[in-house]
Amino acid sequence: MSFGTLVGNHMQYPSGTISFSPTAGNLLVAFISGNGDCGSVSVSGGGTWVSLPNINNGASGDELVSGRLFYCLSATGGASTFTLNGPPADAGWGIKEFTGATTWTLDKNSQGYSNNNTSTISSGLINISYANELLVAFWADEVSSSGQPTWSSSWINSSDTDDNANHYDSFIDGTVSATGSYSADGTEPAFVWVCGIASFYAASGSSGINWVQEAVWWERTAYN
Repeated sequence: MSFGTLVGNHMQYPSGTISFSPTAGNLLVAFISGNGDCGSVSVSGGGTWVSLPNINNGASGDELVSGRLFYCLSATGGASTFTLNGPPADAGWGIKEFTGATTWTLDKNSQGYSNNNTSTISSGLINISYANELLVAFWADEVSSSGQPTWSSSWINSSDTDDNANHYDSFIDGTVSATGSYSADGTEPAFVWVCGIASFYAASGSSGINWVQEAVWWERTAYN
């Protein structure tokens, strides 16, 4: 796997919306997670958003965590305000922007979770259809004894958030140069988590996939 470099375009917003200016036609990928069901959550702003399946770990009370990925295959461009509609309690979310194609296509996605069974993280395998795909994944948990995960592959661990209570997130990405099976795998200390992965193909006009910028939002405070 190969990765971009975080420079001055990594933003954090301690408020309910995220604002930045993506380039028209670029790919946007977002995640949302929290202590509650994310099945009815939606993202608006900056283009047309599509949601991937909600992941719910099936626990209850403080151990319930759910989350999902969203994507926008062609950003409208210019100054944009992104809004999370119907977020759960203790929420965290973020958006990444990628360049490198005139047409983007979602290829594969997979989801995994634990409801107090294992500290080994896995999104489940995706068998990608093309070489040179972009992989984006997220992980979230919801217990007070937790901390950030340790990923087994050299993902770019570019957005880690902590609300100083029960909720941690990690939002990661990377590119691969060959077809095959891939997953987001690692370990974490909480046993209660959800994890999702998606792959995107630069269907036309490919000039090399690159991370452009990202922003994350958290309910209380955060760190990198």
